[in-house]
This record gives sequence, C-alpha cells and structure tokens, in this order.
Amino acid sequence: MSFYKLASLRPLQLANIGQVRKIPLRKFSEYLIRSSFTPVESIRDISVSLPEYVMKNFTSEENRNRAAIIDGSTGSSYTFQELFIATHTLAKHLSAIGVKKDTCVAIVSPNHLNYFAAFHATGLNGAFSTTLNPSYTVEEIKSAFEITKPSVVIYHKSIHERIHAAVSVLGQTKLISMDESFDSSIGIDDLIKPSKSTPLSEFKPFQPCAKPDDILTIPFSSGTTGKAKGVVLTHKNAISNCIQGYDVEQKYTIRGDGSFTTYMIPLPFFHIYGMGTGLCAIVANGGTVVTFPAFDFGTMLSNIQKYRINRALLVPPIILALAKHPAVSQFDL
Repeated sequence: MSFYKLASLRPLQLANIGQVRKIPLRKFSEYLIRSSFTPVESIRDISVSLPEYVMKNFTSEENRNRAAIIDGSTGSSYTFQELFIATHTLAKHLSAIGVKKDTCVAIVSPNHLNYFAAFHATGLNGAFSTTLNPSYTVEEIKSAFEITKPSVVIYHKSIHERIHAAVSVLGQTKLISMDESFDSSIGIDDLIKPSKSTPLSEFKPFQPCAKPDDILTIPFSSGTTGKAKGVVLTHKNAISNCIQGYDVEQKYTIRGDGSFTTYMIPLPFFHIYGMGTGLCAIVANGGTVVTFPAFDFGTMLSNIQKYRINRALLVPPIILALAKHPAVSQFDL
C-alpha cells in the first residue's frame, strides 16, 4: 500500500490493518484442506536426473518387450528396451559433437517416435533442450534461438526451409534430422541403427552427467501477449511433477488384472502437457503411449478402436467432439 493511501486512511482503518498483522499464524491452519491421498515421497530425496528417473524400469523383465510408444499414423513403435537403447545411443552421439552441461539442443518437430530419445538424450548429457512449436514462423523460431542459443538443432524434415532460414542468427550450429538423414543433416534413425540389434547384455549405457538442480528444458509458452516466452525447468521440477501424479495415475496405469494401460495422447510433445505425460510420467509408470504427428479426429477414433485405448489425455474441444461428432458412432470405442 502506498504512503499516499496510508495517509488518507482514518485511524480506525489503520488500527484494523495492525490487528490483521498480529493474528497468530496457527489460526490459518483451520483453513487448510488436506488431500485424502497418501503423502508423496519427498522431492528433497531426488538424487538422479529426469532421464534416469523415467527409464529406471525400461529394461526390467516385465517391461522390456512391451510397446512404450506407438505412432498411430504409421503403426511403428518402440519397445521399452528399444527406447532405452536408442536414447542412450543418441546421448553418446550428442556428447561426441560437443553437447554438454550448459549447452542447448533445440527440438523443433511434431510428435515423433524419436522425440523421446532427442529430449532425454539431451538431458543425460547435462545439457538443456528447448522445445518449439513446429508451426512457428521463421521470425518466431529466430526469436527463441536468440534467447536459448542452441548449438544443435534437431528438426523434422517437413520444416527444413524454416530451420535453415532461422539458424542464420546463430554461429556454428549442427543440424540433426528427427528421422532419416535429410539434405546435409544426419538423421537420428541412422545414428541409432547400429545399436538396434545389440543384445541388452552387451550394450553399455551412457553415463549420465546431469544433476537434479540442472536446467532440463526451456519450453516456450503460447505467447498470448507478444512473443512466446521461455520457461526454465530443472530435472527436479519435472521429477516432482511425475511424483505428484504417481499415486493418482498408478491405479489407472496398472489395471486390476495386472495389465498396463494404453494411453491416447494427441497432445504435442513440445507443450508441457504432452511433455510431462507422454515423455515422462506415463512411460515412467509403464504405460504405453499412442500418439501421432498431427491431430486428425478420424485417426484418433480409429486408433482408440485399434489399440483398445483405456485412457486418453485430451483438451476440451476434443472432448466436445467425442460427445457430439456423428463419426463417433462408426467406431467401437
């Protein structure tokens, strides 16, 4: 409150302000509402990086041969073990080209099977990612690049022209294609291909370099007013979010008959909702993620039917369409 406003108050009003300040804090405990769920594990005990936390059970006998991520548009998929090997293999390649702590890797792509590996391989190296909307204009990409200054850009070939135009604001920047090698960029598919057939017993994982308080990622907001804004998140932030929903979500991920839930996630991985669920919490709990590069209502319905989706993470417009669209009756949901 400004001095001018204080000076204009009557003595009684000033006395009331003083009384409010003297209310014992213990009185406010009467207004606390506590959750009925059991307390979550303390975030003070977090001692690993997010990739380590998420992939801790990927190679277990229970999970290794189950599908982790499925591309609903092509039917291609990664098992948990394949995803573990692909991520650690890519981490080694990123390390070899200079990705390390305090360096940035930009990921500009629609949802893709290799998005998980790109995101977590960066984190394993102690570097941080910045995830950008692939529909951004050249100027919007440039603006984000000027803030985060990525030394490596992993991009989808469908937007290669905008990427090549945007990297002009950077110095020496290495380009990696999200799938196969394209133009002058090596592709993730080609980088991880030699390790795909390696038996797990012979595979040597990458040694993680990240600590819990290191920066994990800087996703950009929608920029409702003005340019999009970067939000700094640490490994501990992301793990805390996984822990926060664990007790609630686990009962859905592991079903009553012991089977694991298959999730439909049409949400973009560059956005915190899709990132926190599809790239982190759900697979960490053993759930299978079905996603696709671009949202199409008919594709979503056919995937729900094909993969017998048990649970879907959606936004209000999609839920409204499920309630009212005539195409819904043509599918066994």
